[in-house]
Amino acid sequence: MPLAAALRKPGEIPVDAPGCGKYPPPLPGRAPGAGDALQGAAADCKSAGETHAWFDSRVAHHPFSVSEPAHMIFRPATADDADTLWAMLEPVFRAGDTYAVDPDIGREAALGYWCAGNHYALLAEEEGRVLGTYYICPNQSGGGAHVCNCGFVTASEAQGRGVARSMLRDALARARAMGYRAMQFNFVVETNARAIATWAAQGFAVVGRLPGAFRHPEQGYVDALVMYRDLTEGT
Repeated sequence: MPLAAALRKPGEIPVDAPGCGKYPPPLPGRAPGAGDALQGAAADCKSAGETHAWFDSRVAHHPFSVSEPAHMIFRPATADDADTLWAMLEPVFRAGDTYAVDPDIGREAALGYWCAGNHYALLAEEEGRVLGTYYICPNQSGGGAHVCNCGFVTASEAQGRGVARSMLRDALARARAMGYRAMQFNFVVETNARAIATWAAQGFAVVGRLPGAFRHPEQGYVDALVMYRDLTEGT
């Protein structure tokens, strides 16, 4: 896939993405709230790209920016961010101990994996310095499109500063505003203790275990966890 297609202009996703014209997904059976107001306006968009552009223009930075670390903001990834993204993704994918991605994956393929299709990729910045990246997307299409999925990577030099926790908080707020009813992580490697603790602290529960589903480069075959959080509670 060409890099230009994988890394789009701010707010753009392909117009043929799942749910185009209906994105975010509907929320039946729940009292209207702030998320529904965003959803109602977005439902009139003619393309998923318009929907994300509308969302970015109104709520991408405030009030969904969080203060861990201080002054962190979130913005959509663009083609100009390719080098920065690759610098964060490459060491994580090469290590082969957290993502089920070929450790020998090339730059173009890695950027496509992170940014293309229905993935909406963002960067976390503090005073102009990129500290991490995450994407949000529907976990499934059709009847499963009301549940979202995310992936997170923290820049190596920003490890241990709570960046992943900040990105997750932003993702949870953004997911609610986009109309999702839940967030699900499909394949959390059980040896990734820091990630599991971070997700659990934000209300995620382990709802499934896949025995020996991941081949760890040092520990051999280890389990992968399915972690889930309901986003309708308290709304």
